[in-house]
Amino acid sequence: MAERGITYVYGRWLIEGAPRVLLFDTKTGYKHLDEWKGDLWSAAMIPCPPGDDETNEAVVFGYLVAWFLGEVSCFFSFLPLSLSLFFSSLSFTPLGRDSPWGVKVAAGIDRPW
Repeated sequence: MAERGITYVYGRWLIEGAPRVLLFDTKTGYKHLDEWKGDLWSAAMIPCPPGDDETNEAVVFGYLVAWFLGEVSCFFSFLPLSLSLFFSSLSFTPLGRDSPWGVKVAAGIDRPW
């Protein structure tokens, strides 16, 4: 992904247990925004209004997560699927269907309520 201009930071979250984290700079994925919006429309007829910053962030973040999981699944191709837990439904947006990266994912969304 870095070879294609996507920037990210890997490190430790400064909370109890110091879990490992991967943070994507969503602004570096905006060059793919129109393609990904078109994909959502053609696959699920989900409209994405132009100029809606929250929608744009959801689309870009979700597709970056799907892209990352696709890269991981290629690296670990001997595993039948990826198990992922999301704390935001935004990251699950493109994974609710067959993704262009061939990601087979069993996902859960953790709700704060």
